[in-house]
Amino acid sequence: MAAVREDGVALEHAALPLRCDRDVVLTAVSGTGQALKYASEELRSDREIVAIAVENSCGDAIKFAAEEFKGDMEIVRNSVELDGNSLQFASAALRRDRKLVLTAVEDAGIALKYASESLKQDREVVLAAVTQHGMALEHAGRRFRKDPEVMIAAVRQFGHLLAKGEGRVQGDRRVVMAAVRQDGMSLQYASPEVCGDRDVVLQAVRKNPMALQFASQGLQNDREVAMAAIRKQGYALRHAGGSMRRDRDIVRAALEHAGSCALEYAAEELQNDTEFVELAAWVDRILLDVGG
Repeated sequence: MAAVREDGVALEHAALPLRCDRDVVLTAVSGTGQALKYASEELRSDREIVAIAVENSCGDAIKFAAEEFKGDMEIVRNSVELDGNSLQFASAALRRDRKLVLTAVEDAGIALKYASESLKQDREVVLAAVTQHGMALEHAGRRFRKDPEVMIAAVRQFGHLLAKGEGRVQGDRRVVMAAVRQDGMSLQYASPEVCGDRDVVLQAVRKNPMALQFASQGLQNDREVAMAAIRKQGYALRHAGGSMRRDRDIVRAALEHAGSCALEYAAEELQNDTEFVELAAWVDRILLDVGG
């Protein structure tokens, strides 16, 4: 009994009579709800013990409770309020309960995975889930991949989810802007029209210079766009347009960051220019000293 008072999980090593003793088990689950796992089958069917275990386990002790309690609204509600993911242990009937599922996904968006199919089609439930955790989009009804508001909620957290967009979403400037603010490389999933939007592309290359490769040809030849990318990563010169590779200021900025790694992407006449060859060699020496 002393060991159980000290650590409820010690019930695992207790003799069977102790695991069948209500007072001992109550003491164990009052300290550590997960101790319910080691209680006798009879005591895992005791409502008071289960309720106390759930309260003292961040909710997940419900998985060790008798099956009848997984359909008990009060116990399940207490469980999902503590941990939305414990919705997975609820009965099928409770996973169809809109209010309960909303409670779960507001705590843990990924819990949408355990909601009934009908609630995965409920916009309010889906939006709450995706707002809490963008990856919940994977468990939502497919039609929400065409919903700009749902997609914005998702890509604000995980820009690459723009790849999941359907319909006109990948051409929706608001959605794409939200995505590239989180992950510049998500520009690759935008429509050609948006890849030609200067403000969107500038945002993308400021977040990740290598996103320049997904910009429209016109913007790859835009001096401000190219410079924004190259000042952060000289190697991005490889994705700049031809006119930018011939621009001495652009090439100089690239070499100052990346040395000879960038020089190979400059126009041929600049690759043989003494000023740039010497600049690349000087930067290479500095980078080598810093790296060494």
